[in-house]
Amino acid sequence: MLPATGHATDVERFDEMVETGGWLCEEAPARECIDHGWNYADRNGDGRLDKGELQTLRQELNSWAEWKKERLSGKDRTRLSIGRAIANSLKLDDLIDSYDEDGSGAITRAELLADIELDERPLPDILADKEATDWEAIGNRLGPFGSLLGSLGAP
Repeated sequence: MLPATGHATDVERFDEMVETGGWLCEEAPARECIDHGWNYADRNGDGRLDKGELQTLRQELNSWAEWKKERLSGKDRTRLSIGRAIANSLKLDDLIDSYDEDGSGAITRAELLADIELDERPLPDILADKEATDWEAIGNRLGPFGSLLGSLGAP
């Protein structure tokens, strides 16, 4: 529900992104799912995610998680808690450095997807395919928190 001003709050915008992304990512080709999330996160539209955009995304995730947690099943709350723990524990400079191949100080979409081969399948199918997703490389990029990926459903 929109506030009286008619403008969605950050939590409501994040929730809309997650809700739309949920069905989109389950049914549409992975690129459409990635585009949806990327367009939300890349606030300045420069084709890169910088530290400020990642900080904003993390803050919105935390606000949304607090707002949403009572509406989630126990299993989903646990997954969200683990995901938040990873997101909040990552040092953003280290995360950027682990993906930033061109030295720009930000992450491009191509850099983010370096360990994932997209095709016409939905993203969950690609992520479950060990030939299409290099979970070891992704885990290495996340450093000590990479070992928690399995608890989020990574193969």
